Amino acid sequence: MNHSLRGESSQSQVSDNESSFLINDLCNVIANQVKNSSDIEILSINNEELMFSLQDLDDETQLYYDMEKEQNVTIDDYVKMKFLEHPCLNGSFVQYKNEKMKKVNAQIYKKVENPGYGPIVDTAMFRVVYEYAFYLQNLEDPLDSSRYKNNLGVIDIKKDMFTLAGIQDCITTMKYKEQSLFWISHELMYGALGVKPRIPEKADFIARIKISKLYDSEGNEVKMKITKFEETMQQAAKAYSLAKTHFNKSDYTAAISFYRKWINILENTHLANEEQENEAKECLIKMYMNICVCYNKIENPQRTCLAMRELEKLTSIAGNVKALYAKGRALMMLHHEPEAQKFFEAALKIEPKNERLLNKLEELKAIIASKKRHATQMQYLKVNNERQTAESREKQTLIDKFLNSLPD
Repeated sequence: MNHSLRGESSQSQVSDNESSFLINDLCNVIANQVKNSSDIEILSINNEELMFSLQDLDDETQLYYDMEKEQNVTIDDYVKMKFLEHPCLNGSFVQYKNEKMKKVNAQIYKKVENPGYGPIVDTAMFRVVYEYAFYLQNLEDPLDSSRYKNNLGVIDIKKDMFTLAGIQDCITTMKYKEQSLFWISHELMYGALGVKPRIPEKADFIARIKISKLYDSEGNEVKMKITKFEETMQQAAKAYSLAKTHFNKSDYTAAISFYRKWINILENTHLANEEQENEAKECLIKMYMNICVCYNKIENPQRTCLAMRELEKLTSIAGNVKALYAKGRALMMLHHEPEAQKFFEAALKIEPKNERLLNKLEELKAIIASKKRHATQMQYLKVNNERQTAESREKQTLIDKFLNSLPD
């Protein structure tokens, strides 16, 4: 598995009982580890970034363990360096929740970033300790975060700690060690009036929440046991995150490599029940979808169509704008314009104001019109040539008849 870690000039904020380290320090630690291992290949290393490849999942797990032992800090602190980054700074909350999140109810939407493990947390049984970051529309920095305050949020079974209803409702959907993004309606946060001047009226929030620890009624920390399947899904989530990092750097081939490896692992993972089947299927759908996008980016429409075929074995794309666009784009590159038009128009029925779709359909129609003009011109030339050829033959026939009529 390929990994990339980039150095930063400032320290990261981490939670209680953890130290702050420069990413550069982490790169140095990994460099020391990989130099002494025949199972790890350094792809590139400089003052800013380290790229390395691990042979298999056991190597990766061992490396994480060695680093935790040496630095007394978990790799997740570094993998989650972007905990405070706004998830949709350049887009609207409404668009983000509709396109990227799943509906929990009318007031909460959810996107899982790290699936966690064990059963859904029962806040009536446990004291829940969690990290959080709350975002408002168009503000780059979080309005509030446990990493700013160095103080974790708590939901206590004794009910003696105030927590916003929206946060409580979000946590009742989560597992131990899970990290997720939530869109939360203002109705469950600060209401229609807000808290001026800091929180405007009817302010909907996006919250990033991670469950850190659980305690029972006696104050003892509870640690859930992770199953092999849950461990696989956690590693798949990390691979998915790393693939997205490569995608954002326009390294689409590397992103495809990550997705392909974990598709192969997931497709060969033993699934014990329907719940695991559904979870693995959901992950495969996301990975196949993103592979289609990557292949379109590198203009390999044949591969896009093959990946799309696998995606359609798992789910219908009829209501999926992203999938309809990707298939239409691939067909367009393959010069199957009429078929491509059908998929673009199907997507526009769902999102009639989608500018990217409108522009691509306009481009496609221009190509179709140009081909029709070219075909008309070619037909005209063909008919004209045939007419001229016929006239020429007729003239030649008359000449031949005239010449044959002359006396010897």
